[in-house]
Amino acid sequence: TVAGAPSSTQLQIDVPLADAALDSTRIALSRSATTLDYFADSAWTDRLPLLLQTRLLESFQNAHRLIAVAGGTGGAAHGDVILLVTLRHFEAQYGASGPPQWRIELNADLISAADRKVIASRIFTGSKAATENNMTAIVDSADQAWRDVAAQIVARAAEVGATVAREGLEFGVRSRVPAVGGQLLSLQGLRGVYDEVFLPLYGRHQGQTAALALAAVEA
Repeated sequence: TVAGAPSSTQLQIDVPLADAALDSTRIALSRSATTLDYFADSAWTDRLPLLLQTRLLESFQNAHRLIAVAGGTGGAAHGDVILLVTLRHFEAQYGASGPPQWRIELNADLISAADRKVIASRIFTGSKAATENNMTAIVDSADQAWRDVAAQIVARAAEVGATVAREGLEFGVRSRVPAVGGQLLSLQGLRGVYDEVFLPLYGRHQGQTAALALAAVEA
């Protein structure tokens, strides 16, 4: 994985995972560390995980850092890198008095679609105090807290996955010719083409290993 400028790499944003308490249209609130309740007569416009998936897509598209596509809940991969978010907290927390403070906490994994290995993992947090104890101000504080968290996720994803180097596309073996004591290669690197590279080893897989090593050095 190479950090860098915007590229044709596709980031698949899956529907965030959440416990049943948060996987709902109801807006959660907490009055203690061990309880979770909901605001009466108020609701999100969609189930919270679906709403946040849409907002994440918008954040990446507005930032112009990666090509973001929506993923499903277990189907085939449609991107080069998968962003999987697990919600831990997304509720308004009340203290002893006054308006609540919105709390967001989630874990975000960047996963290679090719081999399902985790490229990077991080916990992101955000908070914002509501200016008043009414639903307009409370939802506004949720939006501000979420914007901050989404900006952190976009920056981190761009840092570790802005360009995914794929063998056969961004790098690889262009040609290979047997030679005395090894083989003569033409390699496509991330930064250019390298012709007449002598490799004192035999076999197609040795050429592929050389191309991978070159890409790693150029990254």
